[in-house]
Amino acid sequence: MSQGSEAARSKRKTADGSTDRLSGFPEGLLLDLLSFLPSRGAVRTCVLARRWRNLWKEVPALRITPATTSGYCGASALNRFVNDLLFFRNRLPLHVAEFSSYGGDNFDEVVQHLELWIRYSLSCPVAKLSVTSHDKYQRWLLPKGLITSEHLTALQLTRVKTQDDLDFSSCVSLKHLKMTDCGIYCDRIMSPSLKRLMIAQCHFIGYARTQI
Repeated sequence: MSQGSEAARSKRKTADGSTDRLSGFPEGLLLDLLSFLPSRGAVRTCVLARRWRNLWKEVPALRITPATTSGYCGASALNRFVNDLLFFRNRLPLHVAEFSSYGGDNFDEVVQHLELWIRYSLSCPVAKLSVTSHDKYQRWLLPKGLITSEHLTALQLTRVKTQDDLDFSSCVSLKHLKMTDCGIYCDRIMSPSLKRLMIAQCHFIGYARTQI
């Protein structure tokens, strides 16, 4: 059945007194609504009705935030969900991607897929990217050259460590950069396009000055 026929049937059901009023909305509006939900909640809407079964695969947002990671039974459960989410969703452009690792003690397991998730979002491509290593010791090292994108406009890094120079010259559209509780152990931060830089509660090299 076509999407138009499905929408028309949903509207008829609404007129007949059905409580499923949302299914009568245009698909674009439904996707916008789902984009505000945590990704786990967006996936769960697939059981609401036939029309919702595959909508989550086209949501232009990935939201795995620090506030939602505690809802998983450990790092392996979170990693499995995110990996499955990225595998089954349609590879469409992303407006927003928020990734947070699980706040567990097994550091290697907690962050083992973080780089993969970032590469996926950048390949979609994504406009706004947020990465949080849920580790108070800031042990996750941001790989050199990982953040490369012509479409990225905003980047937020939380509790990550940098050792090599942060060179965002290839991110020609990057306007906003925010770093919170990071270990900035590099000599330079470079960007020809940046308009706004926010650095809060970060640690710098003790014996040198970081040039911006």
